[in-house]
Amino acid sequence: MELEFRMLGPLEVWRGESRVVIAPGRPRALLGLLVVHLGEVVSVDRLLHELWQGGPPASAAHALQVYVSSLRKLLEPERRPGRSAQVLVTRAPGYTLEGPPDCCDARRFEGLAAEGSRALEEGRPLDALRALDKALCLWRGPVLADLADEPFVQAVATRFEEMRLDATEARFEAQLALGRHAEVIAALEDSVGRYPFRERLWGQLMVALYRSGRQAEALGAFQRLRRLLGEELGLEPSPELRRLEAAVLRHDPDLAAPAGASVFDEGDSGAQSEPTRPLPSFLTELGPVFVGRQQELERLGQSWEEAGAGQLRLASPAWARPG
Repeated sequence: MELEFRMLGPLEVWRGESRVVIAPGRPRALLGLLVVHLGEVVSVDRLLHELWQGGPPASAAHALQVYVSSLRKLLEPERRPGRSAQVLVTRAPGYTLEGPPDCCDARRFEGLAAEGSRALEEGRPLDALRALDKALCLWRGPVLADLADEPFVQAVATRFEEMRLDATEARFEAQLALGRHAEVIAALEDSVGRYPFRERLWGQLMVALYRSGRQAEALGAFQRLRRLLGEELGLEPSPELRRLEAAVLRHDPDLAAPAGASVFDEGDSGAQSEPTRPLPSFLTELGPVFVGRQQELERLGQSWEEAGAGQLRLASPAWARPG
């Protein structure tokens, strides 16, 4: 029966529906380190250095062998004496934890988050939302929360927390692209409170408020960020956010909610927009703000290409054309 390793929260090991009990202390830290490096060889020297935090005693090498032996009995209880281990494998110059990538929740998260980001870039926000929902549901708490004092955890926890925040922002972007601006305001307010220096979240909050008919509050959010950055860091908001503020002030049509997008829900299997072609840089500077205008942007992109080829083109919004 295949094992499942979980590190997006306290370290857990599952064999089917049964949880494998791992002893606290260095045996647990050893397994956590091997789970972080699933499929990679971790040298004995590295293990000794990490488990004894840079000062292993003379007896440490023997203790490490005892820990490895006890973990093997837990991970492969049915392995017969004399047979080689298949999960915690000896491989020079150390040990490796073997298993398919999807046996670890962190690896599944990485794959689903990448799938969601790719779908978003290709103009498939519903597919993006589904993948990102699955990715974020894998989290049970901080990475290896029960091993937080181990030095090796700090770097990996920081890396995965950044990935989690990126996935959260991408999920908000997908929801905005689907016309769910009113639904995400409370969650965005909570997110900017938790992560006040992530400007993408502030931009998404401004767009959600504006699309909900709350222009003054959208502008107020920008001023809150400006005060925060000025008081804490002595900085101004990014040029992209300043352009977004100007767009809100002038009721820029590009900020309007995507027409008809709200008819889709998470169980809808209806067709979605085709991927758009790459756009000129001046059209993509606002990043997540430019959602829900795929036909117009594609038309502008085509006009841009034709103009670059020497053909005179006039681009105008659909509402400005004769009937």
